[in-house]
Amino acid sequence: GQLTWRPGDARVSANELDRWILSDLQALLAKVQTEMESYRLYNVVPELVRFVDDLTNWYIRRSRRRFWKSEDDGDKNDAYATLYAVLVDFSKALAPFLPFLAEEIYQILAREISVEGAQHAAPARPVSVHHCDFPVFNPALHDDALNAKMDLVREAVEMGRALRAERNIKNRQPLRRLRVVARTEAA
Repeated sequence: GQLTWRPGDARVSANELDRWILSDLQALLAKVQTEMESYRLYNVVPELVRFVDDLTNWYIRRSRRRFWKSEDDGDKNDAYATLYAVLVDFSKALAPFLPFLAEEIYQILAREISVEGAQHAAPARPVSVHHCDFPVFNPALHDDALNAKMDLVREAVEMGRALRAERNIKNRQPLRRLRVVARTEAA
């Protein structure tokens, strides 16, 4: 059967990359809550910037093929649902710091679809991101082990980039062989 994803459809993905970005978002929400409760707002913005890098350079780039598949399958729908959920919650977390940008993101993702797609009975949403509850940490979506695995992958990639730069090898030039040696069994 053909699956068709619509904005707002809640889907639980088994894809490790989907689970990682949702977990990474939970880590961000926990950090933002801790820093805001202690009035250390200056620590929040670097975390928001770091998350944007995670989302764009790690999640979206590695999910591109999934988004652009010609077939309408479960994996493609999982990728859409995950990105949508992350962007909606991220717009809410971003609202106190970049209110106009957060509002624009929210309007595009949440409000416009509920007006346009009224025929499929989307749940009523607040008219503004600033009327939404601030997103809270969801322990069911957080996975420390998965976050640690992704940190190791990213560290290996950064080391590879540094070695390429040191030897003047372009990033897009394929390597004949690359060996990564891990210090521990978990890596």
